[in-house]
Amino acid sequence: MPTLICDKADAARAPDTEVAHAGNRQHDDTDHRRRQTYTKRLLAYLAAHDEWLGSRHEYTVVHSVLAVPHCTAALVGADEVRNFYEEDAELVFRPIRAFFEQHGIKAHFVHTVGHAAESIAKLAAEGRFDLIVMGSRDHGDLANLELGSVATQVIARTTIPVLLVR
Repeated sequence: MPTLICDKADAARAPDTEVAHAGNRQHDDTDHRRRQTYTKRLLAYLAAHDEWLGSRHEYTVVHSVLAVPHCTAALVGADEVRNFYEEDAELVFRPIRAFFEQHGIKAHFVHTVGHAAESIAKLAAEGRFDLIVMGSRDHGDLANLELGSVATQVIARTTIPVLLVR
């Protein structure tokens, strides 16, 4: 059963801030630690449920991040922007890779640039996945009204079943 596991960047995050400081860029440790907490919760859920984890499944892990604004990209250059995307994805993927290796399971890792819900739904449709697994950050009803929930948007854009893990 092909399964798509999603880790999406926080919609409120501004990638141009990190890229604009390309020479001395340090990733925001607080943001990454917070994102890793949700990812670890999702992976712990998978590990605790044999029906979701095992060699009989195929896994693709996707991380989506908003595109760097064109004016910032022009300022720092295409190579620096590409490095930013790759470094950001690697920070997210590192603990997930370790988890899959620990369980002896192979997975494909894909990072996309663009609106997370659109990227996830498009990848899910193209990959013919049986299931999409996503962590829910539980912003609450008011925040979801203002920010919109990526998970809600993915559900609206796909016919593939979605498992949300809180």
